[in-house]
Amino acid sequence: MNKQPKVQYHQNSHQSKNDQVNEQILSEPEKNKYAAEYALPIDQLQQLIPAMKEGVLQLSYPDGKKKLQGNYKNGKPVGQWHSWYPNGRLAIEISWKNGLPHGKTRSWYENGHKRGEIYFVNGKAEGRWQRWYANGQIKQDMTVHQGVVKTMTTWDNSGHLISDVAIIDNKVSGVVLTWYDSGAKKSESVFEKNELVRKTEWDEDGLIVDLDDN
Repeated sequence: MNKQPKVQYHQNSHQSKNDQVNEQILSEPEKNKYAAEYALPIDQLQQLIPAMKEGVLQLSYPDGKKKLQGNYKNGKPVGQWHSWYPNGRLAIEISWKNGLPHGKTRSWYENGHKRGEIYFVNGKAEGRWQRWYANGQIKQDMTVHQGVVKTMTTWDNSGHLISDVAIIDNKVSGVVLTWYDSGAKKSESVFEKNELVRKTEWDEDGLIVDLDDN
């Protein structure tokens, strides 16, 4: 049985430009407000990582610690890939199938707290997508179908609810909240299919200062 070759690239080698792997693009691709295709920028990833046909790719930091490791088969990434921070803590864990993200992807902050968790089916997000702040507080809890966000609940880094919305045909329905620094509620806006149907505002003492019912 032939063993798969193992290839290592270091930042001080001629492959240095390919070693500039931005782990964030593996877990937090750009998205539009509320609803958008969850499009992992695979083309960017392929530009950053040296092309291989078969084997194990391992990128290392200058001190020799592992930075990224994954397998190639038939010229495509397969199986579980991992990337690490310079302190040795795990940054990203992502599964690939036939060159596409497939299965659970998880990410962590450099302090070890969980950053994100999402599930892919043949390259598109499916099911529950969760994100956290670096302090461990939940940031967003979403449901996604074929790469499109369907529901989204968002909190600030103190745990206050910011929004709880559903997205149907790119139209948002739900509630959006704002808060004073003291933790008192400042405003509550209710939307129905992108239309504002009610907004209530409070002062810092909790008294209503504006009530607008359409």
